[in-house]
Amino acid sequence: MLAGQEAKARRGELFKRLPIGYARDPVGKIMFHPDRRICEAIQLVFAKFRELWSVRQTFQWFRDHDLELPVNPIQGTRLIWKVPSQSLIRDILRNPFYAGAYVWGRRPVTTLLVGGRLEKRQSAMRPAEECRVFIRDHHVGYIDWATYEENQRMIRRNSVNWEGDESMAAIRAGQGLLVGLLRCGHCGRKLHVRYWGGRGTHARYLCKGDYDDGGQYCIGFGGSSVDRCVGQELLKAIAPLGVEASLRALEELSAVGTAQCTALSRKLEQLVYEARKAFEQYDAVDARNRLAASELERRWNGKLEEIEAVKQRLSSLETERYSLSPEEEIRIRSMGDHFAGVWQSNHCPPTLKKMIFRTAIEEIIVRTDQDKKTLSC
Repeated sequence: MLAGQEAKARRGELFKRLPIGYARDPVGKIMFHPDRRICEAIQLVFAKFRELWSVRQTFQWFRDHDLELPVNPIQGTRLIWKVPSQSLIRDILRNPFYAGAYVWGRRPVTTLLVGGRLEKRQSAMRPAEECRVFIRDHHVGYIDWATYEENQRMIRRNSVNWEGDESMAAIRAGQGLLVGLLRCGHCGRKLHVRYWGGRGTHARYLCKGDYDDGGQYCIGFGGSSVDRCVGQELLKAIAPLGVEASLRALEELSAVGTAQCTALSRKLEQLVYEARKAFEQYDAVDARNRLAASELERRWNGKLEEIEAVKQRLSSLETERYSLSPEEEIRIRSMGDHFAGVWQSNHCPPTLKKMIFRTAIEEIIVRTDQDKKTLSC
């Protein structure tokens, strides 16, 4: 039976349950779910991650805007909608199935003899390419494989517990702009940041070296001058793109709330259908059967209340939508011509600078001379 199961998996035909957003057509071929609301919700997860570059920030965006995602319940097969958990967002982003790949055996189970008893233990999740079965382009994907690999690299870089990228944590509000980008040219470790000073805002980059074993730090240097020098080099490369960035900013400001409005509009369409269906059930019941009629009436009224709540949210979003004045558009366009001034402004937050650094720079290797007086990259 196990051999037959593996043979079926090698053909790409073994499924316990399709991931959310997929369904089978009448001939058994895997396709996008016919419900457009479900497909758009899954696409929104990937779009927001590409915008925010953080699993947690993507989760917080859905939570802050009270937007729901479809979820497979543990028992039963009917999808339910709820505000997602962080683990759900992470599972969607890490699942290679959404990139069109079929994978089997990502968490292999081994049987061990412990204390005279056989115990089954599940190993850590393997990369998709290292699994027992890996079939690229098996079905249609929400993203392509190159995008999936880039997403996985960013998720690994954001995790302090992921081996190989031990100091590349998610972007935070600290003043150190090169956190996670610096690697020691002597021992190969990633540099960490520590803050000192009266307010604890001055960054200092450190490589522990063999300090934990009684040795010394490999490298240690102040962050402000290094951040400033690297920032100047970065400006030389990206300043010509300032006008394009201004135009992109105008597009995003004009589209604020569009994703939220679209998701709520789809929810409203579904609620209208469910309310109509609830009314038809109520209208078809014998009015003398009060036990059934009262329950069906309660369900119908519940759907009508949900419709009214969603309509109010959509109305408030339309009211809050901000439209740029001609003077503001001219000001934003001018920022593209003076990108260096915008970068050096006190109003430019460190989190935005860090995001730009990580977008443009993969890694910086730093070394010192024998006297540890000169730093080179």
